Amino acid sequence: MDSADGNGKQRPAKDVRRQLGEAQKRHQARLNEAKRNTSEARRTHERAIDGARSELKTTERAHEKELADAHNELQDAQTGRLIGSLGGVRLFDNRLEAPDGVVELSQNIKANVEATGVRTDKTDSRETVLLLDTPKFDSVVRVNPNETTKARELAARINTAAKTADELLEEHRARVERAEQRLATANANQAVVDSATRRLDEVQSDTADVDVALKAEAVAESDTAEIDAIKQELLSLDPTAKIKERPNRASAWWSRRSWKAKAGLVAGTLLVLAITAGALAGGGGRAHSKGRAHKTSKARPLAELVLSRPSTDYLVVRTSRFVIRGSSTLGAMVRMNGSRVVSRGPKFVRPVLLQIGPNRFHFVAQKAGRKAISHDLTIVRKLPLVGLSVSQPIDLITVRSPTTSVIGITTPGATVLVNGSPAGVSGAAFQASISLQRGSNTIRITAAKPGFASRSLELTVVRRLSAAEIEQIAAQRRQAFIDSTVSIPYNQLIKSPDRYAGTKVKYYGEILQVQEDPLGGGILLLYVTDLGYDVWSDQIWVNYTGTIRGAQGDKLTVYGTVVGSKSYTTQAGGDTFVPEIDAKYVVE
Repeated sequence: MDSADGNGKQRPAKDVRRQLGEAQKRHQARLNEAKRNTSEARRTHERAIDGARSELKTTERAHEKELADAHNELQDAQTGRLIGSLGGVRLFDNRLEAPDGVVELSQNIKANVEATGVRTDKTDSRETVLLLDTPKFDSVVRVNPNETTKARELAARINTAAKTADELLEEHRARVERAEQRLATANANQAVVDSATRRLDEVQSDTADVDVALKAEAVAESDTAEIDAIKQELLSLDPTAKIKERPNRASAWWSRRSWKAKAGLVAGTLLVLAITAGALAGGGGRAHSKGRAHKTSKARPLAELVLSRPSTDYLVVRTSRFVIRGSSTLGAMVRMNGSRVVSRGPKFVRPVLLQIGPNRFHFVAQKAGRKAISHDLTIVRKLPLVGLSVSQPIDLITVRSPTTSVIGITTPGATVLVNGSPAGVSGAAFQASISLQRGSNTIRITAAKPGFASRSLELTVVRRLSAAEIEQIAAQRRQAFIDSTVSIPYNQLIKSPDRYAGTKVKYYGEILQVQEDPLGGGILLLYVTDLGYDVWSDQIWVNYTGTIRGAQGDKLTVYGTVVGSKSYTTQAGGDTFVPEIDAKYVVE
């Protein structure tokens, strides 16, 4: 059959079918474009979320760093500024630490040094002690006689600090207040993080563009008026025509499943239905049974029983006595472990003695006309914890001393171990001195006493090298380098400087020429062969760092490493080659 065209003529069905295919393609193209717009809107939204999330992470990291810096500054301020130390004695701007204790800086502190004895070729009877007189303790600290000068310097600093104690303490408090203010400001800056968090929430919830794209996609999918009209025209031409439709998603999904998957889904559905039916049948039976019981007998109400202290059925305490409180139905008799509990009105109170370990209590409340009710309670008594607190050192403190004092408070009569070694205990106070290795040191303090549960604390102290140790290491390295040098005969060195590249050498000679940069470092030409009668020959080129005092005609010794051959232009205008050396140390 045919359909009429615009001139009243009938169109062939195949033309209508072709028109239908083209309309379906146009519809699909519009739908695909809408889907692409939806995908792009979603990607844009996800990128905006990623940007806001990245901004939040950056803000959080900056805030965390600000907090860490402020916390470290506060720790340093609270620790105090080290003014001087020797052995177990350390003077800070707010306190004095000694083997016998710690005392706040005041004008009542005095220090003195006594040195006795002499040293001969055969004997050494020298003895040096540092005497400390404080309001809390008197200390006599033995000092190595070779460090008597250092001891006197420390005593002078202690006495000076004592005279200016008020000013030093005020400065210390001011530093702590500034650090506390900085930490408070850093904490207050949480608002920046909160703002970034709100920004992320706003971006995540701003789905307007995505919603518009989804709505446009839905409109494009439902806009089938043209297709429907052409279908109607085709069916009017050929009622038996088969029209190819867009595949139904659910049916397409089912058709893609294998027969095994289909069978599994059917079996699972039947199993769920069977279980549900059985449960409904059982519930109905129980309900029917309860209904019959209700008709034959009326259940009595339960008596009331409530424990208000403790509010849980299981409690852990460290005391030997405990008071149980509760309430019951007025007029009821309450028993605990078979013994009657005295009550006043509905409330009752029962003190109990607890043994170490679990203590179980069974409460029963009974009243005529009501069913009895019971309540089980377990209170576990553990040993009390031994007291343990440490005032020194502060956790995560950085020191430069090879030793530190551990000072704290414990329960009188307790024994204290510091890193496994017994600490000195006097009453409730304990003290120990330990050696520190370079880097991080873990200090474990354990307190124990019979009848008490032991307690442990761990502190970390970071030790850095002192100035004296740094100088000593530098001196050792310097000496090791000097000891490893050799003096190569000049005639062998000039013959093939590159052969000796990397060799550590030593040369003594007279400066021919020197050029030094104002900021340090320079070069010099050095004669290294003494011909006698103060006549020198044979030059080497020396590169050096730092500064030297010498000038042309002065003598010095160079310790360094051979580089190779060096070419330079002489004053006469010619080029010459000499051995080149990078100086490590120059001794004048």
